[in-house]
Amino acid sequence: MRVKPPNIDQLAAEHLRRSLEGAVPPGDEPQVESSQARNLIAFTRYRMPKYRPAKVHKYVAAHLERVERREIDRLMIRMPPRTGKTELAGRSYPAYCLGRRPGMQFLAASASSPLALDIGRDVRDIVRSEAYGLIFPDVELSRDSKAAGRWHTEQGGSWYSVGVGGDVLGRGADVWLIDDPFGSMADAQSSSKREAVWRWFNGTVYNRLEPGGAIIIIGHRMHEDDLQGRLEERMRAGGDYDRWEIIELPALAEDNDPLGREVGEPLWPRRFSLHELERTRSNMFGRDWSALYQQRPVPEEGEFFLIDNLLVKDVPDVVDRVRAWDLASTKKGDFTAGIRFGRTRDNKFIIDHVCRFRGTPDVVENRIRETAQADGRRVKVCLPQDPGQAGSHQVLSLTRLLAGFDVVTSPETGDKVTRARPFAAQVNVGNVALAGGGWVDAYKDELRSFPNGKFDDQVDASSRAFMELTAQQPRW
Repeated sequence: MRVKPPNIDQLAAEHLRRSLEGAVPPGDEPQVESSQARNLIAFTRYRMPKYRPAKVHKYVAAHLERVERREIDRLMIRMPPRTGKTELAGRSYPAYCLGRRPGMQFLAASASSPLALDIGRDVRDIVRSEAYGLIFPDVELSRDSKAAGRWHTEQGGSWYSVGVGGDVLGRGADVWLIDDPFGSMADAQSSSKREAVWRWFNGTVYNRLEPGGAIIIIGHRMHEDDLQGRLEERMRAGGDYDRWEIIELPALAEDNDPLGREVGEPLWPRRFSLHELERTRSNMFGRDWSALYQQRPVPEEGEFFLIDNLLVKDVPDVVDRVRAWDLASTKKGDFTAGIRFGRTRDNKFIIDHVCRFRGTPDVVENRIRETAQADGRRVKVCLPQDPGQAGSHQVLSLTRLLAGFDVVTSPETGDKVTRARPFAAQVNVGNVALAGGGWVDAYKDELRSFPNGKFDDQVDASSRAFMELTAQQPRW
């Protein structure tokens, strides 16, 4: 039974119904002309008379319609909070698709079950409204479809809502909608929660997809190692991994803006003016603004290390050098990093070489020995000693391997942030320089994201090198 809303404009409904060409039987490909690229926007304006789409919404809608036509089947939408992405992609889009394909099956996930149920209720109420029936008369909810998060159409379509991590056994999906998989920045900063989301995605999402099924991820970046970040990193690895269409729309335009905005121009100025956005930015942590609003989880300006003060230049008269290492335990995941750190006669510092790689223990040993030989015997080698028998055996083996070199080993003391503070203090007053090299960008990116970034091996090795240099007597 449909719910009758007030003041239905039946002439407008009939006009829209004709423009949408009616429903499409399940399994048939819809014939969509290029002139109908704004159908989803037209549908949203019809069901929400006060809806005033901006350029950003028309851009997003065009990509969503490409998914509906199966021109693409993997789509990420990255936009700031409160900019209409859930309204358009999470509510209007599935109702629009069900109108054209009444037999479609949707699985929809949000960070929490209550939020997922709310969205399911909204989509259900759209589909059962009289306004919807005027433009999609062939779509009808089944009589037993009363639950907000679980309902069906009489034509075989379905909707099932679940919180991220929830079980969907026995359910199939022509479309998976995943809207903000993390409920808060604190969740996204937790490595265990990021891993749980990743395991759920790989263990649940793919094995519920019907042949030719699509996945749409809606949200904003929250960490460089969040779900979208991992999927993008996997895509760059090549091979048979999914190829994602990525819509990335920062609150303030940057270079090569997909909407053609000038640098610094707001995304939706009618709702969030430049003044409003700058006010928001001033009252947030820089890393949160950069992730949530600019879709760049590593901010341009670090909060722990002031990267602008870390200049790339030649520093003459280096009299002391050490090479400090941070050792990874496996060949996957973390990197092994060796930082060569120097000090001048007037007590300035320079990082002039970084060796960073992943490898098995034998590869690590060989690279450390080769690097020491390339550095020469005047460069002290500093190694960390992990607690326990395995750590003692590792440093003993490496020290023997480096016979003839000045080798020092010591356990890590204190947490990573505490160990990094003396080094950061010198960076932040402009007393540390970098020599040029292909390693510079990755090095600066890691310092910029510390202590919230995915990797910290270069920071750990730099902190160790700095402490060793400043603890020893100068050679002049």
